[in-house]
Amino acid sequence: MSPSGGPAGTIVNMAMVYDSAADRMVVFGGTDFQGHGSDTTWAYDFESNTWTDRNPETHPHAGWLDRAAYDIWAHRMIMFGGYDSVTERFTNETWAYDYAGNSWRNLSAARAPSPRTRPGLAFDSQSDRVILFGGQANGFYEYSNETFSYNLLWNTWTNMSPAVHPAARRSSMMAYDSKADRMILFGGTDDGSPGYGHGPYNDTWAYDYETNTWTNMSQAIAPSPRYHGGFAYDSGVDRFVLYGGIGDDNSPFETWLYDYNNNTWSLIGPDHSPPPKALMGMAFDTQSARTIMFGGNAGANTPGNETWAFTAENPPQDSETDWTNMNPSDAPAGYLNLAMVYDSDADRMIAYGGWDGTDDASNETWAYDFESNTWTNLHPAGHPDATHLLRAAYDSGSRQTILFGGWRGTISDGTYSSGTWGYDFSSNTWTNLTPSEHPSARSRQGMAYDAQSARTILFGGHTIDNTYDNETWAYDAAQNRWTNMAPAVAPPGRRSPGMTYDSKSNRMILFGGYDSYSDVVYNDTWAYDFDTNTWTNMSPPDGPAGRWGMGFSYDSAIDRCILFGGTADDNSKTWAYDFTNNSWSILHPLHSPPFHEFQGMAYDSQSARTIMFGGNTNDTWALATAPGPPSAPDNIWIRPGNGYLELHWRAPPDDGMSPITGYRIYRSTNPGQEALFAELGNLDTWTDSNVTNGETYYYQLSALNAYGEGPRSGAVSAEPDGTPPVTNASLSGRLGNEGWWLSTVTVKLTASDDNSGVASTSYRVDGGDWQTYGFPVWVSGTGEHTVDFYSTDNAGNVEGWHSVGFRIDSTAPLTTISLDGAASDDYWFHSIVTVDIAATDQGSGVGSTQYRLDGGTWATYSAPFDVGDGEHSVDAYAVDVAGTSGPVVSRSFGVDTTPPITTAQIAGPAGENGWYVGAVQVTLAATDALGTPTIWVRVDGGSWTRYTSPLRFDTGVHTFDYYAVDASDLQEGVQTQMVSIDSAAPTASASLPPPAASGWYTSPIPVTITASDALSGVASIFYRID
Repeated sequence: MSPSGGPAGTIVNMAMVYDSAADRMVVFGGTDFQGHGSDTTWAYDFESNTWTDRNPETHPHAGWLDRAAYDIWAHRMIMFGGYDSVTERFTNETWAYDYAGNSWRNLSAARAPSPRTRPGLAFDSQSDRVILFGGQANGFYEYSNETFSYNLLWNTWTNMSPAVHPAARRSSMMAYDSKADRMILFGGTDDGSPGYGHGPYNDTWAYDYETNTWTNMSQAIAPSPRYHGGFAYDSGVDRFVLYGGIGDDNSPFETWLYDYNNNTWSLIGPDHSPPPKALMGMAFDTQSARTIMFGGNAGANTPGNETWAFTAENPPQDSETDWTNMNPSDAPAGYLNLAMVYDSDADRMIAYGGWDGTDDASNETWAYDFESNTWTNLHPAGHPDATHLLRAAYDSGSRQTILFGGWRGTISDGTYSSGTWGYDFSSNTWTNLTPSEHPSARSRQGMAYDAQSARTILFGGHTIDNTYDNETWAYDAAQNRWTNMAPAVAPPGRRSPGMTYDSKSNRMILFGGYDSYSDVVYNDTWAYDFDTNTWTNMSPPDGPAGRWGMGFSYDSAIDRCILFGGTADDNSKTWAYDFTNNSWSILHPLHSPPFHEFQGMAYDSQSARTIMFGGNTNDTWALATAPGPPSAPDNIWIRPGNGYLELHWRAPPDDGMSPITGYRIYRSTNPGQEALFAELGNLDTWTDSNVTNGETYYYQLSALNAYGEGPRSGAVSAEPDGTPPVTNASLSGRLGNEGWWLSTVTVKLTASDDNSGVASTSYRVDGGDWQTYGFPVWVSGTGEHTVDFYSTDNAGNVEGWHSVGFRIDSTAPLTTISLDGAASDDYWFHSIVTVDIAATDQGSGVGSTQYRLDGGTWATYSAPFDVGDGEHSVDAYAVDVAGTSGPVVSRSFGVDTTPPITTAQIAGPAGENGWYVGAVQVTLAATDALGTPTIWVRVDGGSWTRYTSPLRFDTGVHTFDYYAVDASDLQEGVQTQMVSIDSAAPTASASLPPPAASGWYTSPIPVTITASDALSGVASIFYRID
């Protein structure tokens, strides 16, 4: 059912009832297999398919292994016993749950049974009593066979102490048959415990409260021993439904119906079945007419919180078709893969070989006589080697059983055989026929005798060459010759198919088989005509599931090929194939064998019985068939239209072994009151135009053949549909801000129509062409988009189209940074820099711009800003309206508005008046915030050169210019200095008037002193006299 809500994980061994007043399944407790008991109260509504945690204020302790019944008169769920997870003990508390008030009450009932778990518990509505049987009492390996009744009005338990009762046990399955007024109990276990030792049971008991008597109803045909299955009484079909349980390998898979009135169990094969289950809760929902099953587990890989609903139908039964377990004395061992044929001259089933699970195959020859129901070991003097996997056919022309192939020798040390043997029952002799030509050694081929051509036909098998063969061989006993027929077309190679001869149509019929190399299980049906040497793939419209190792024989009395068992889930069904109409049908015998695989099966024409022996058991079954009315049509469905209802159905799975001639339609506007409305020919569809929109109509169908009218089908209902469907759109993707999507948007259209159903949904994107919707629509691309859509239902009603609009911005905004200032190069600026940040977005637009300076805190950008001296970095990104952040962009730059400063240091012997009187050395030094600048210099108006070392000057007047350039290429102004050097002394001379002749002067004379200097000039003249 895949309901919404509900417990999570595995839950088993809970208490579960159907509250008919509230129309709810109520579940309490249970465990998850980890010893964690639950104290949750859950309610399930089938109509809305929802689980709800009721969460009552007061409730029993968490626990499991408790059992409950619903008191329909008091409208209470009565729960008893179980394992209390809080006290860690078995309990004997009696609790009542009121759904309407959502309240639990501990009743503290008088004279309660001893503490116990897993008793059988159900409500007897006629006696107004809760009936309890058995349970695991006080502790492990202590089991009860007590029968108690509980009266809620008196709040008292009574030990009924009936004279006869079932054996002590726990985990039995128990429910109340309200029509027969009987409590029915099936199965249970005592765990094979000391003092009991029985293990699982498969007995059926009925308890009558009025007379306080238990009656053992056990029949030979019944489910295998099991416990912890699901069990509920379906009042609609007056049958008990049993599913699953713990027992043999098949127990968890099986669905059985029990009919108390006829005391019969029937194993059924629903179209769909749950996974294997045990330890589940199960109850019948009278309002929805469904058996509801919840939880349970049959292995670690099996889901444990599933909810399943089962609709039961009374199984149809062919009037005189029945399997009978013959239970003969002295039957052979339960051989697998034996050869078995019907010797029509001796009126005996002949069986040879087979495998019983040991290392040795059998070499025994057995005969079965249906009339005396006896098997006889014939002990012929000679025989083939011990063999299994062989096949045989009875050659009525030569009156001998023809045997070919098989596995000869022990299982561990044998080989395939290519021997052809003949067996004569009248003389009880086997003869090795040794034909000169024969098929290669092989096993598990198809093999049957074609009476019209007097040939034994062999097909396929697994060969000694380790291949799956598709050869067709024919054996002529009169000539003792095998012939490879080599037909142009043949079925694919396989082993273990079913193959039999249809004498009326003169065709060899083959079904199924297995190719283990390709892992193909076949379910094809082929027919072979020896006269034309042609195989035809019949491809019937329906048929059994694929299988191999089944029983397959031709029933000449009804002109049908009978199939039973094999390796398939429905291996307890009996199928019939009609070559004339190329149709498979399911027979519904009153009784059916349990599943069989690799058995022997042949038709006894004298007793008109299909005889089946061996396989996984050594029982002998006989099937008697007789034509009768067909079963009900199935797969019925209705296509509502606007003012009409169109019914469709499939022919009955069982045509009663007589062709379908027509159908009857029963109709009503009230359920359960369907009356004959129309009679049709052999159709599979019919339109009812005499209907009114908005009215619900209920239909049942029955099929007709030469033997009369079969049972009606279950009711189906529909309402003519004049209302168009409703389509809704849901969007998914990555949703941003302000309703913008940031990614491709997936548009999922969901259409519903409560009546005829949705036929199609159409859509178009952005006004384009209309298209048929099949899968969610992906819409991409930045911008605004519109998806229009509408649906049409199966009645032809067209919905007005709707639109869903949305906006996508799948592109990120882009950001740029611009710098304004006196640029020196790509990095440096020699002025204040103005930073301007701009962002653009093609979709939703820019929402905000963020920036940071020199790795600082992010801030929202609003206007350009100035940046002064230093090396800087600006990072920025934008966020669009939709919420997408663009990439971070960065800009690094330097600002240098302060030039370097250069100083000159002059060193040398200083004279006066700024003159130096010796060589001078000039040292230049520059400073700048960005590091050591480069100094350029020129001397005496010469070329500029990079300053690298001090300047030296000698005598003369010199001029030197210099400036510095820093790392940002900012240059200071040129500075000029002059250095005057005069290292040569001035020269002086004195001049006298000419002296007397004597060289003497006779009077004072003027002395004239003159001086000269080439550079700095004469500053002063000094003299002295004497």
